[in-house]
Amino acid sequence: MEVEIRLTDNNKELFFPTSTDLNRLTEDQLRVYLDEFKTGDFRRAAFVWELQLERDDVVSVSASKRKKAVARHDWQVVALDGSAEATAQRNILMDFFRTLTVRSLIGYNEVSGVNGLLEHLMSAISCKYAVSKVGLEVVDGGVLGYVTTIPLWTIVAEKNQLYFRPYNSNINNKLGDEYMIVVGQGIMESCSILSVRRFQCLSAWDSYVQGLSRPGVVGICDGLEGSAEWEAMERHVGDFASGKNVVISAADRIESVTRLATGGSTAYEKLYDELRRSITVAWRGGDLSTRSERYSMGATLQAMELNIIELDDAQLLTDAINTKLVPRVMQALGKNEVLAEFRIQDTTRSEIDKDLMIDKFLYSAGLSQSLSDVLVRYHRSLPAGPSDKFPIVPVQKETEIEKTDEQ
Repeated sequence: MEVEIRLTDNNKELFFPTSTDLNRLTEDQLRVYLDEFKTGDFRRAAFVWELQLERDDVVSVSASKRKKAVARHDWQVVALDGSAEATAQRNILMDFFRTLTVRSLIGYNEVSGVNGLLEHLMSAISCKYAVSKVGLEVVDGGVLGYVTTIPLWTIVAEKNQLYFRPYNSNINNKLGDEYMIVVGQGIMESCSILSVRRFQCLSAWDSYVQGLSRPGVVGICDGLEGSAEWEAMERHVGDFASGKNVVISAADRIESVTRLATGGSTAYEKLYDELRRSITVAWRGGDLSTRSERYSMGATLQAMELNIIELDDAQLLTDAINTKLVPRVMQALGKNEVLAEFRIQDTTRSEIDKDLMIDKFLYSAGLSQSLSDVLVRYHRSLPAGPSDKFPIVPVQKETEIEKTDEQ
């Protein structure tokens, strides 16, 4: 199953909303695109963002790390209670996600599964919106899923409704209930400005260095400024600098001199590093939250900050799938009550020992806990049936172990 119009290598150029040359993009042009994005025309801003995510090395690496950090986490489907119906729904969802097919509207040969879906949904973090079309097919009591990811630069918004409306085309399709739309942070809105400034800084730095690499030409003569001798020397210097041979008197001299850097290159380097660091911080967080300044408030260590970001991203994707995809799978089978849910496992937690101590205390105090909450906290799930149970080996008490050792 796929969207009504499919962009291929043969026709996708017709839909490009702007130039593909980032070196020619100015900050004034970008501001116009960002203003259009705010008013609902996502196309030109989103297309520039996609180019920057692909061709700006700093943006590409930083964004890729942020997206893959969540996609690399394990996932599971958890039954919300111990009923037979909850277990059956869990098994259905496990099969659904294991067989899920994800394709791109543009690169239709790019086929992936759940990890591809998670990476696409992370586009909401980068570009504010992640749009995809979901197709479901009921087969032998189960559900097969087909997801087609839609580039944001083919989407516009009007009166709180999204439309598939590529540039230079007569297509204008309203996005219905079969589309999954996730809204997130939209880091590229600010990051795109930093990217343009970094390109401009790099271009100016390159011109500056090239100017230093060319030797200067100095003409020396005895004539006064404005005299015929002076003007003749000016012509000779110009001809010599352009590579022509010249004839001068014995009293005159033409010399080439090496241009000396006066700290300008250092200034460009500092500005370039600052812009590069700002892009990285926007995506991955920074040391001590912002800067290591005296009396800074709200500081968090870099490792902790990465954990905070990953947990927040994982929760966003988990909520999106459970509210926009899982209910549709159950409805395809005629089930209106959802008793199982998709969860991205939290692999960043490092305080399991403390959780065990707390749980042992609560158990010894006779206080009961929710089984589903305990299973989620330890990243475990209920068995799907008798054959799915892990064999339990009885634990020997300390007295029994001592007796065995004595024998």
